[in-house]
Amino acid sequence: MIFFECLLSTTYRWLILIENEVYSGKHLFIRTSQLIERFIRDCLLETNIDYRCLLLRILRFYINRLQLFAIRHFNHFIELINDSIDHRLLRSDSLQLFLTILQVFKPRIHVHRSDLMKIIIRCLFQIIHDDKSNTSIINLLKKCLKELHASTRENYVPDALKSLIDTSQLDVTYREYLQQCLDTLQED
Repeated sequence: MIFFECLLSTTYRWLILIENEVYSGKHLFIRTSQLIERFIRDCLLETNIDYRCLLLRILRFYINRLQLFAIRHFNHFIELINDSIDHRLLRSDSLQLFLTILQVFKPRIHVHRSDLMKIIIRCLFQIIHDDKSNTSIINLLKKCLKELHASTRENYVPDALKSLIDTSQLDVTYREYLQQCLDTLQED
């Protein structure tokens, strides 16, 4: 496991050396983009949870390196988070990646707000089932919710939460957690 982590870190350092940091053309980050595609595909196909966690962690560094140029992989990132968020052992790393995506792609998030909101709601429901007592995961989810709210317009996030709370078919436990999330947003 340590060897794999060292290999991923070395690859990242190598890319910093061979690719210029200043934008000089549309093919500037081609090697980094190719590696991101490869890591996302490998992460989706990986069955070993530890390797998958490492891949999720290293992808955050690549997103920070590419900044807004990583938007070309946005749909693949969403697919990866969708696939990983349900697994209890991957949830923390998935939420960290999700938070990084929200922070880096902030100018473009409003377009994809419904897909991102679905991920947050599904993650909240999974947390209620699996990790009710895990406050670090709940706090991380609330950070993601705040970032999504800051990235969208027209009170999209509070309105979506209110409409879910008002749904009569939803269990009371879910409504309470949704209300806590809504209260967290309104505190700021």
